Amino acid sequence: MLPTPDSTLTGIVERITFHNPDNGYTIARLDVKGQSELTTILGSFPQLQPGQTLQLWGQWKEHPKFGSQFVVSQFQETKPATLTGIEKYLEAPASPTPAAPPVQ
Repeated sequence: MLPTPDSTLTGIVERITFHNPDNGYTIARLDVKGQSELTTILGSFPQLQPGQTLQLWGQWKEHPKFGSQFVVSQFQETKPATLTGIEKYLEAPASPTPAAPPVQ
């Protein structure tokens, strides 16, 4: 499949598949209204969390093993627009923190 001109996509982050904290490279699954299956997105996201609602700009590409993927060139977080989006956003941890030692 040939790269397409920039497209836009809006949806709710369902889950993070992979995240590299050193450079922000992330593979995530996005729930896009009107689509029955989750969409795979790839890009640099410093602190992406499940439940975030995103507007994305980028291009579609076809991976030989993993299928259709949306390669993000630019994104903007928007407020969650659905109850599910709000619930996922509130359930997500604010940021990874080390475990505290047991209290003695």
